[in-house]
Formats: sequence, structure tokens, C-alpha cells
Amino acid sequence: LLKCGPTGDPVARKVAIVTPTSLVRNWLKEFRRWLGSERLQPTTIDDIKKKAEVLEALEKFGRLPAQRVLVLSYESFRTHK
Repeated sequence: LLKCGPTGDPVARKVAIVTPTSLVRNWLKEFRRWLGSERLQPTTIDDIKKKAEVLEALEKFGRLPAQRVLVLSYESFRTHK
């Protein structure tokens, strides 16, 4: 959807994937496996990070156009929505 939607044009500019905490790292591994680290570097937020790190990552994701995918846990989403 970031590159090409049903009509041929991109549908989304940024995407947030909300998942169980145990799967945040799995999503990162899958992105690296299929796209490599040079094509897309998703921002990941799990419950292990400190609040300051989470807020910095969220601010960076919202501000930088190159940050296009955010993967975060349900708990982080609920806490920082």
C-alpha cells in the first residue's frame, strides 16, 4: 500500500502495525528478510523501551517522511495514543 494500491497509486504515506509485544521483533525480522535494511527501516516500539525512548521514536516517526512504518505493541499504543 505504500508503493502501489488497487488503482496503481500509493494508498498510504505512513503505516502503523499494532501487534502483541512478542511479535514486534518478528515483524522487524520479516521486513528485513523481505525488503532488506536498505529499502525500508521500520520504527519499532515494544514494552521494553523506556518512556523517553518511546516518545522520541514516536516524534521522529511523525516528523520524518523517510520513517514510513511503525510497529508497536498493543500496550505501547494504548499508553501513548
